Amino acid sequence: MSIVIYYNAVTSLREEIEQSSINNLEQVRNLTDEGLSELVTLSARISLDPRLTPYMISHPYYGGEATDELRKYRANSAIVEELFVYYKQQDVLYSTNGSYSMSALLQNSEELQRVGREDLLADLHTDVPLIQVASNRILYLVPISPNSEKPHGTVMFFIEEATIINMIRNLLGEIEGNVYIFNKDR
Repeated sequence: MSIVIYYNAVTSLREEIEQSSINNLEQVRNLTDEGLSELVTLSARISLDPRLTPYMISHPYYGGEATDELRKYRANSAIVEELFVYYKQQDVLYSTNGSYSMSALLQNSEELQRVGREDLLADLHTDVPLIQVASNRILYLVPISPNSEKPHGTVMFFIEEATIINMIRNLLGEIEGNVYIFNKDR
């Protein structure tokens, strides 16, 4: 009789632990999805901001106001370390620290050097959001296309890998193991 009770107790405990782990992983998935959705919304707001149009952002005077505006957008997200706005037909990326030519940005960023100029340009011309892992940073690129199906630019978000890891660790607590994030293709 005690063997049956012990077996049922162990089985019940195992099922509760498994269900708790599944619930925690679902929370991680939901939090990650919400974070990426927040960045898509943020990029849509950037694309519709009249102070961040290709003309205004590249203007010698109004470009400073655009930089200030980008700082406000970055501050609105807890996970974004830096953001860049890229408009097609320009070899310039605009950030919270000013504008960079593609060459200057690549020279000043080891992560982007690892991605490479050609791959980065291809990613910046994406028609769908994509994630690029570069060293200890995650690059999330979101095309911007207000009132059009064809994107005319991209917002590139830099996210520290440690930020995501800490977020997951806070939700999973003491659970040991690996967490993999997949998109619909992998």
